[in-house]
Amino acid sequence: MKKVTLLLILFYVNLSFSQQKDYEVFNTAINSKFAELGTTFFKNNTLIFASSKKIDDDKNFLKDRRKNNGQSFLEFYTGIVNDNGDIIETGKFTNEIKNKFFEADITFSPDLKTVYFTWNNFYSIESKEDIEKWKTLRIVKATLNENFETSDITFLPFNSETYSARSPIVSNNGKKLFFVSDMPGGYGESDIYFVDIYTDGTYGKPVNLGPNINSAYDEQYPTLDANETLYFSTTARFGKGGLDIFKSEFKNGEYQKAENLPEPINSKFDEFGFVYNNATDSGFFTSNRKDGIGNVDIYAFVPKELLCKQDFAFNFVDEKTKKEIDNLNITLTNSDNQIVEVLSDKNNLAYKTQLKCNLTYKLIVEKEHYKPFETFITTNNTLNNKISETYNLTPLDCNQVVEITILFEDNNKTVENCTVLIVDNKGSVLTQPVDNTHKISFKADCNTSYNVIANATNYLQSEIAFSTDSTYNTQFKKEITLTKKSCNQTLTGVITNTNKLPLTANVSLFIDGKLIEKQVTNNFNFKVNCNATYVISAEADNYQQSEILIKTGANANIVNNASLELQPKICNQVVEVNVNTNTTDFELNNATVALYSNNVLMEQKNINNSNTVSFNLNCNTSYKIIAAATNFENSEFTFKTDTENNFKINKLITLTAKKCQQKIELLVFNKLTNQQIKNTKVSIYSNNMLLEEKYIVNNNALIFDVACNKSYKIIGEAENFESEQLEFNTDLTFDSSTTKQLYLNPKPCIQTLTLSIFNKETKEALQGAKVTIFINNKILNTHLLANETTSNLELNCDTSYNLKVELEKFDTQFFEFQTTNIYNSELNKIIYLTPSVEYVTLGGQKLINTNNIYFDLDKADIRNDAAIELNKVVSYLINHPTIKIEVKSHTDSRAPDNYNLKLSDRRAKSVINYIISKGIDASRITGKGYGETQLLNECSNGVKCTEAQHQLNRRTEFVIIE
Repeated sequence: MKKVTLLLILFYVNLSFSQQKDYEVFNTAINSKFAELGTTFFKNNTLIFASSKKIDDDKNFLKDRRKNNGQSFLEFYTGIVNDNGDIIETGKFTNEIKNKFFEADITFSPDLKTVYFTWNNFYSIESKEDIEKWKTLRIVKATLNENFETSDITFLPFNSETYSARSPIVSNNGKKLFFVSDMPGGYGESDIYFVDIYTDGTYGKPVNLGPNINSAYDEQYPTLDANETLYFSTTARFGKGGLDIFKSEFKNGEYQKAENLPEPINSKFDEFGFVYNNATDSGFFTSNRKDGIGNVDIYAFVPKELLCKQDFAFNFVDEKTKKEIDNLNITLTNSDNQIVEVLSDKNNLAYKTQLKCNLTYKLIVEKEHYKPFETFITTNNTLNNKISETYNLTPLDCNQVVEITILFEDNNKTVENCTVLIVDNKGSVLTQPVDNTHKISFKADCNTSYNVIANATNYLQSEIAFSTDSTYNTQFKKEITLTKKSCNQTLTGVITNTNKLPLTANVSLFIDGKLIEKQVTNNFNFKVNCNATYVISAEADNYQQSEILIKTGANANIVNNASLELQPKICNQVVEVNVNTNTTDFELNNATVALYSNNVLMEQKNINNSNTVSFNLNCNTSYKIIAAATNFENSEFTFKTDTENNFKINKLITLTAKKCQQKIELLVFNKLTNQQIKNTKVSIYSNNMLLEEKYIVNNNALIFDVACNKSYKIIGEAENFESEQLEFNTDLTFDSSTTKQLYLNPKPCIQTLTLSIFNKETKEALQGAKVTIFINNKILNTHLLANETTSNLELNCDTSYNLKVELEKFDTQFFEFQTTNIYNSELNKIIYLTPSVEYVTLGGQKLINTNNIYFDLDKADIRNDAAIELNKVVSYLINHPTIKIEVKSHTDSRAPDNYNLKLSDRRAKSVINYIISKGIDASRITGKGYGETQLLNECSNGVKCTEAQHQLNRRTEFVIIE
């Protein structure tokens, strides 16, 4: 049994429900990762508790979890209380009462024939559907039968749609019903009330238990012990935190002032659902304290006495394999055969428990496929003795029944001397005879390989193999097929003519005058039986019939060879074949004429100068003649001779010339660059008639099919190229392939560039600019925009240019420009000229006129807006190559003097480095930071100034020194 005991240091405290006793509180064995709550004593040592074990994701328990009809989908389970005060779960209370309960509010009449519980109005009695949206709870009464199935469900008369009534508890004599309600007129949010239960089934009016019990807070979960002492939970008074458990004794006809139960019962977490067994001075309560197994657990409390206990650890092994066995059903009972504990969890490869000293227990172990095991354990009087035992469990024999069916290929029903040999991988051999049912069966061991061999007279031996698995007492079937033994021989031979040449004939096999088989062949092959007499007969057109008699012997697989020579019938004819053609373009080259009979080549001759050949033929025979020649289609005809001897036949064959085709592969190139041209349209003509149009894509060659011995013209057209044509003639060569090239002259490619020139600062159009065009660093052209603000320049396609734009009192601008390869494209570009920087005189010094330069807080990095102003200084220095300057950086007075001096010096150096990076000689620039030493106003240390006044002092100056 797995028990989680809270690590509570228990001092001697005066618990009001048991004077001068310490209690041990521990997490009961029934708890899980889900919610377990609400114990109710049922009968004897049995109790009922609720669990949400079917919920995979139980939410954290909160004291206000019952708001808004929050359902926890609880089911009730039963358990027994063992000698140690722990709970052993025994199963579900009933499958019928489910999902009707609010939390675990349930109570029984003393005779267990009536049950009261809290009904959530989310469900209706008839359909369990959501019919009302109230937030109130109601108490219902139901009748219980012996199977704990409910009937006659009725609502108690004091229920209301405007307030809730819940958590019923029946007094020990069954005459009062205590409950919790938030009905009007109470002391707090919810109070504890009672009503009288009359013998006629009616109820009295609700009575508030008064200020000794109720407060301005919530009082919940009332329970009663055997002395009618009331226990309940509340957040009021001087609790430990959350819900605490209080008790009130019933004296002189009323309940006394409630007292808070001390630690370890109460804690800073929620405690509720307290039940107390006066006889054992022990009980249970529910808590969500931190050290629990789930979010809400049931805890037990028992008197902490010096009990003599001993630790036992059990291991179980297979008697045969000595391997450890787990997943056992283990039960411990006492001498009265009452269950003390059921062990299910296995810790550290052993089942562990604690047993009391000087007692005898019976250990009962059960596992499928093993014999039940029982033994007695007697403890001694040694305190905290630790004992470990290993027990052997005897496995049951694992067998399977195998049924073997013997099948006979010839469906023989009466087979002699049929036996089956069964061999397993352990070397065991079993032989069984087979009766007329053709079936046998045997008991096979599990996890064993078998070979089953079947034999029968005049049948070939047959064998199957299979393996059993680990399934106990299963049955399965197998089949073995026996094949009849046979004695066969082969008759084979060749049919020839008198010239010893193979001759195709109708060859027939007879036995006792009956035709068995016929083959049309010149090489026969018959399968025959042993000890038999056969006649082979052969017939062929224009040949005389011939036959032979053969007797087979007694040995199987013998090959008997015999040949038949057929004598021809005497009759001859002659065929003369004349060959001509349908054209004069081609000569008859390599012309032949072949003679076939029955698709067998009989003779072949070359055609002579007269284009005539002749063949000798047999009478009454079918022939085929095929004429062939180079570059001509084959021609053939069939005919059959008759029976007239020495008859002459004349035949004419006309050969048709094959179509003469050639292929032209065409590539199109740029005549100037010799590069292939894409997207070219190519047209092919013959006799000025367009035959076909194709397009070149991705530099691929075009393929044209053309006829032999003809004239053609090809015309190529491509955008921005002059069209060209190519003429050629084909010859008489069959299937030749020729590559040809067509070169196109490109048209001149010109683009127009429109330049618009503006003042960068004022965005006004500028006149009088001078535009110089360079190509490969050489001046190509110069344009002067006298009274114009735009310039139109004609440029070559796909060319890189450099342009320089000059205008008095503006910085000269250079830029690169690349034209595209698009013909007659019009391009636009806007040029912004920056006015040349002038200087100003301030305090007797000549300064380059720029806008102020700004830096980020505590930074010296050049920002993008600062770079614009610094580029003006660079332009001024470029346009005045003899000028030298000093860079002065200043701050305001709002930081320490030394800090400002260092920051301004870093900024001055950052400005100097930037100007040098733009190509200005370092000898022309000096500078440093002055901090707050040269303020332009009175905003020194301690003087209040506006942000604008401080901004005036934060500046960078460019002083002209030469």
